[in-house]
Amino acid sequence: MALLAIVKIGRPGYRVTKQFDPDTKQRSLLFQIEYPEIEDNSKPRHRFMSSFEQRVQSCDKRYQYLLFAAEPYEIIAFKVQ
Repeated sequence: MALLAIVKIGRPGYRVTKQFDPDTKQRSLLFQIEYPEIEDNSKPRHRFMSSFEQRVQSCDKRYQYLLFAAEPYEIIAFKVQ
């Protein structure tokens, strides 16, 4: 059985914008991730990860992580309260 190794080409470009709606008083974050090298028929994936699942930082239940992934880019994560 042959395993195919996918070569990662680095991190994608991204922009995070804080938004506020004065009518509803709601705050939001807009994540804009740029994946110019992905194939036309593939879709980027995202998921939320709890602080207890990750192994990079110490656990803190006040935070979650939002992960974005698309081959051949590295996975990026944002720490969100």
